[in-house]
Amino acid sequence: MKSLIIRFSVLLSVTIFLYSCSNKIQGDVVIFNVNIVDVDVEGLEVQLNKTIVIVDNKIISISDYSEKDIIEATNIIDGTKKYIIPGLWNMHTHVFYTYPETGIPIANPEHFKNFNKIMVANGVIGFRDMYGVDEAMHIYKEGIASGNFFPQRFIYSNHLLDGNPTVWPMNLSVSTPEEAVKVVDSLANTETDFIKVYSNLTLESFKAIGKRCKELNIDMV
Repeated sequence: MKSLIIRFSVLLSVTIFLYSCSNKIQGDVVIFNVNIVDVDVEGLEVQLNKTIVIVDNKIISISDYSEKDIIEATNIIDGTKKYIIPGLWNMHTHVFYTYPETGIPIANPEHFKNFNKIMVANGVIGFRDMYGVDEAMHIYKEGIASGNFFPQRFIYSNHLLDGNPTVWPMNLSVSTPEEAVKVVDSLANTETDFIKVYSNLTLESFKAIGKRCKELNIDMV
């Protein structure tokens, strides 16, 4: 009997010791044993066998993976032999402009939803739309807000500011620096996130636009 008690005590001690060596991980989403592609200004580094914890859609910790980890999460993802990358930005899109020859109505939510699916599936979580119309942008923004689209961030221009003649029929035409400044002032009061300039501007108008954008603290692209 004494021998049995000793054996049980030893087994219990070992169990407690092993449990104490484990790491309890809690979160909404936990991705374990994944390889992180870390990109910074100095180059690219792959961090092997990491565990990522996400709470309220934010990464709260990245740690070394261990088989002893005790994971408690709503969504547990096995990242073994997989790689995770930072979200990508597409810096030149025309999501919010439908070319007439396509025959797709500008206010077709499914058209924009397909764009959203394709981009997110390829890791693009943000984009800069270089020309579109407000109506289309509103549909996209509402789709994200309602949860009907995957979450994305974007910035957007509702114009193309050009010289005379314009490259495309829909471009805004300015002939002088003074006229260019007036147009910039007008555009700054719209829903555009930046001033988009185009190829046929004169050098004088281009400089005037840049100066006025700096004064208004709005980007020129």
